[in-house]
Amino acid sequence: MSLDNEKLFNFFLLKVSSRCNLNCSYCYEYNSFDQSWLKKPKLMSNEVLTKAVERIKTHITKHNLKNITIIFHGGEPLLAPQEFYKTSVKLFDEGLKDICNVKYGIQTNGVLLNESWVLLLTKLNIGIGISVDGNEKATTVYRVDHKGNSSFPKLEKALKLLKDKEAKFGILTVMNPEFDPVEIFEYLYQFNPFQIDFLFPHRNHSNPPNLSYESETGYGYGKWLSNVFDYWWKKDLSETNVRIFADIIHLLLGGKYATESLGLAPIGIGAIQTDGGYEAVDSLKSTYDGAVATGKTVFDADIDKIIEHSLIGTRMERVGSLCSDCRACKYVNVCGGGYMPHRYHPTKGFSAPSIYCQDLKFIIQHIANALYQENDLNMCNQITNILQPL
Repeated sequence: MSLDNEKLFNFFLLKVSSRCNLNCSYCYEYNSFDQSWLKKPKLMSNEVLTKAVERIKTHITKHNLKNITIIFHGGEPLLAPQEFYKTSVKLFDEGLKDICNVKYGIQTNGVLLNESWVLLLTKLNIGIGISVDGNEKATTVYRVDHKGNSSFPKLEKALKLLKDKEAKFGILTVMNPEFDPVEIFEYLYQFNPFQIDFLFPHRNHSNPPNLSYESETGYGYGKWLSNVFDYWWKKDLSETNVRIFADIIHLLLGGKYATESLGLAPIGIGAIQTDGGYEAVDSLKSTYDGAVATGKTVFDADIDKIIEHSLIGTRMERVGSLCSDCRACKYVNVCGGGYMPHRYHPTKGFSAPSIYCQDLKFIIQHIANALYQENDLNMCNQITNILQPL
């Protein structure tokens, strides 16, 4: 199978732990359809790590890639010992430093994050991402441990530590329309993250969001985001990047890069499990059991082979995977049809608009209107040209 330049992997999730010290009720990994984690080793071994580095090196060498990103993920990745990260960075640096640039990151729930971890991750140039749902009220609803205790006290302690150490870190927040959006933003902003990203809950047409918030503009998330945007935009708080807003602005102004959930550029993300198994991106576990499995591992297949998996190939195609409704929609160049897990339909598969279609339209148009008010003729013309169907 020959690969063109748009069907390559430059972003790798290393699932270094298949377990988590929290039991978040909305978690796609542990409290959704796919329960394959029960059969996985709890931690990635050095044997799997070494083979993964070898496979990644083969892929980037074969395709002459110059930049890749390695994200240490879980489960909760800080359940792995610190020595694992020292070994990981050493192996990647030694194997790839003369071939390409490697960017490292880790996504943690923050509960185990202490000064020792912050110092180590900073020394290893591993960017820190922390999952936070907001203030105490918002966090206590979903983000609890296995005894039902709120993770908030430990999480807030970690956020204060990151601020005190002047660490560069980003925040991922799952939106909840029950809570005031500006209060949530203000709480997160006080810790000086370089970036905040607001995520839609992983729901789809077979498992829709809370219907009590449903209206002609969606499920309340578009309006929630618009309130945050107005606060961020009018107060000129751009020193903290809000990724979903920055990405929408970029795409409205003709930008070509895309994220998993926005835009139409191909996304080359592959995941490697604790047992060495290749998987499609883990959020697809929110759709049906077995959605991410490829049947291939680092021990028996090169990375190129996993593009044959239907959902991995489809995510790289982007335009080819869109349903007719999305193709005919003026917002498609920005929303990209929505995040694939949110498009899942029990009879149509992934050939459906996002369950958050109306919410996406609302926030995209809201941001477009704000840009129109800048009265820049070239900017206005660019937005008008972008807001067209395919």
